[in-house]
Amino acid sequence: MNDQRLRLDLADLADEVTPVDLRDRALRTSRRIGIQRAVATSAAALVLLGAATGTAFAMMPDRRADPLPATTPSVTATPTPTADATSPSPSSDVKPADAPRAPLTVDEVRNANIRLGKWNDDFCPGGTYRFKDGSSVYLPREDSPGAFGILGTPSIVDVDRDGDLDAVVLITCSPFAVRAQQVVALHRTESGAVATLGQVTINGAYPTGGELMEIQTAADGTVRVRWHDTQPGGDAAQWRSYRWSGAGFHQSDGPRSFPKVSIDVKVAAGPTTLVKQADNSYQGDLVVRVSNIGKIAIDQPSIRLTLPKSVSLTKVRGVLNNKASVQDSGPPTVMLCMLPPIAPGKSLTITYTLRFAGSGQPASGVLDVSNSQGDNDESNNQAKYTLTIAER
Repeated sequence: MNDQRLRLDLADLADEVTPVDLRDRALRTSRRIGIQRAVATSAAALVLLGAATGTAFAMMPDRRADPLPATTPSVTATPTPTADATSPSPSSDVKPADAPRAPLTVDEVRNANIRLGKWNDDFCPGGTYRFKDGSSVYLPREDSPGAFGILGTPSIVDVDRDGDLDAVVLITCSPFAVRAQQVVALHRTESGAVATLGQVTINGAYPTGGELMEIQTAADGTVRVRWHDTQPGGDAAQWRSYRWSGAGFHQSDGPRSFPKVSIDVKVAAGPTTLVKQADNSYQGDLVVRVSNIGKIAIDQPSIRLTLPKSVSLTKVRGVLNNKASVQDSGPPTVMLCMLPPIAPGKSLTITYTLRFAGSGQPASGVLDVSNSQGDNDESNNQAKYTLTIAER
C-alpha cells in the first residue's frame, strides 16, 4: 500500500463518520459499560448471599443468568441451634427462693400456744394450751389439780430439714400420781405463728410405761429421747432416736421396749386337819409358804386369808408383828397380813391357827399374795386350801 492510497482510504472513512453517529456510539458504549458494571455488582451480591445461605450462584458479567428449571430445588436453611437442656434457664425464668422464716426462740416457745395431741391418760386431754414461762394450768375435771409443764430447755433445731429453725420440747402432764409425757416438735407458720409440727413420742398409759427424762437433737434433725424404765424393780435407761418423715415422726434407732423385769411371787398351802376341842369346836394350823421365784427382792408383800363360813382366825405367826387385820368383814371374812421383804430365791412360812365352830365339814378357803411392784405371773398368786375335821 502506497502513501497516496492510504490517504484516499482515510479520507473516505472520515466522510462516513458523522457527529451523530459518534454520539450514538458513545451512548451505546456508556450504556453497555453501565450494564456490565451493574451485572458485575449483582453477581458479587449474589455470591455473598449464596455463601451466607450455603448456595453459590455463578454469574457471568457478559450474559444473562439461565432461567430456573420447571422444578426448582428447595433451599434448606441451616437450623438455628437450640439451647442445651442442661443449661441453666435464663435469669428471667428463675423464681427467687423463699426467704427463711425467723427461728423459734426458747423464750417464745415457753410462752406459746401449743396444740397437744391425745395423751395416754384420761386426766390429760388433748387441745391447745397457753403456756406462760413453761407452765399451763388446766382443769380437765373438777377433781383434777394437775398441770402441763415444759421440762428442761426446748431444743432449737431444723427438725424437718426445710432450712428454718424449729423447736423440740418435752411436756409433762401430772395430775395426781400420774406422770404422762410427750415430746412435741414446733415450727413457725407462714403467718409467723408458733404451731405444732408433730408428736415425736409419748410414754405409756401406765406407771410401768417408762418415763421420758431428757431430749437431745442433732444437726441432721434427729431427736434423741432418754427413756427410764419404770417397771417395779427396773432401773434401765435407754436412748431412742426419732426422725421426721415428711408426714410424721418415726423411731429410727434404739430399743423399742424395756426388758421384762422378773417379779414372781408364789403362794402354796397344804391340806389342814382341824381337831375337835373340849368345847366341841375344831382347831388346827394352816401352814402357808410364800416364795419369791423372781430375780429381784420383793419389798412390801402382803397376804390375804379368806375364811370359810364358821371359820375364824385365832393366831398368826410369820408375818410382820404377827398381826392380822380385817380387810373385809364379809361374809366371807378376809384377813390381811403384811409380810417382811423376801429376797430372790427365798421363802416365808406363815402359820394360821384356825377354829371351826359349825357343823358338818367346813368349806375350802382362798389365799392371795400381792406386792406393790407388780408380778409377771399372777397365775400362782392364789391358792386354795382345804379343811378337814377329825375326832380325837
